[in-house]
Amino acid sequence: MHWEAATRYPQIADKMGRQRFDKIKRFLHFNDNSKAKKPGEQGFDKLYKIRPVLGHIRSKFLEVTPEEHHSIDEQMIPFKGRSSLRQYLPKKPTKWGMLKIKGFPCIGTLNKTRLKGCLLLTDGEMKKRERGTSDYRTDIHSGVIVVKWLDNNTVCLASTYAGITPQDTCRRWNVKDKSRVEVSRPAIVYEYNRHMGGVDLVDMLVEMCRNHLRTRKWYMRIFWWLIDTTVCNSWLLFRSDVKALTLRRDEPMILRTFRSEVAAGLYASARVMPQLRRGGPSADVEASPSPIRSLNRIRTAMSAQADGLDHWPKKTDKQSRCKECKSGYTTFECEKCELPLCLTAKSNCFKAFHTK
Repeated sequence: MHWEAATRYPQIADKMGRQRFDKIKRFLHFNDNSKAKKPGEQGFDKLYKIRPVLGHIRSKFLEVTPEEHHSIDEQMIPFKGRSSLRQYLPKKPTKWGMLKIKGFPCIGTLNKTRLKGCLLLTDGEMKKRERGTSDYRTDIHSGVIVVKWLDNNTVCLASTYAGITPQDTCRRWNVKDKSRVEVSRPAIVYEYNRHMGGVDLVDMLVEMCRNHLRTRKWYMRIFWWLIDTTVCNSWLLFRSDVKALTLRRDEPMILRTFRSEVAAGLYASARVMPQLRRGGPSADVEASPSPIRSLNRIRTAMSAQADGLDHWPKKTDKQSRCKECKSGYTTFECEKCELPLCLTAKSNCFKAFHTK
């Protein structure tokens, strides 16, 4: 699609030919298959093919300072090929209780079928009572409380720190009366609603800009999912940093623009490669730059601005306003960033821009 004449995307097609992209995708591996353990052998790892990438990305995620509240849930990676890892989950099972052992207070929902031995009111008994009715049981050994609450339907929650009290009320929609009514709500429900949805938010963001590359290799599907998730997490951190540092008053860039900036920054961080000939969609040969400069111009991201790689001054034929000081005019620009920057004995904006 990116290389077809009707839908050509210069930011991709001018940097890499289609044949080269297909070859890289075909032969891309992340581990030595000859050293993989077979099923049944000691040390067998189902994720061996992608393990180095998983370990590296996980280590980078752990470098981020954790916040006070965390949302834990499973995520589904779309894949219909053959793999022993593939699962079909019509409903999301929620595991609970594992954090109590490690000393972390937690809260979550759980399936009613996981409550064997926990004698709560049945659904039929609760529905005979008014909306907002709740019942609970507490494990005296672990301190875990299980609460069953009646809203439109019954819902079960478990927590190591929140319980029934203090109760408050919430406004819920009444289908019969077609109006909102006040419903009694246990504290555990309030706490759960206040912190839930973090994983669902990431799922939504990934789906908005997902890599839809077709593949029969299960580990490649995981790899693309890791890339999408990493970009989404980076964007969320970027928004948080912009807000905390008050770098700008306007709204931070949207996710799609952020992805484009990351791609431009990664390309600009590498050594400048020759542009490709525009005669064919699969060409991998050198050609003269496109006359439409604005379409192929690399807008260097902040990550490439100070990478110290291939930033050379270039003399131009016309004067342009300096990108750094905003007040001076110059005939010099950075060959890599393609941005006008002052370069005189009195004003060296070229150095100041690349050493921020």
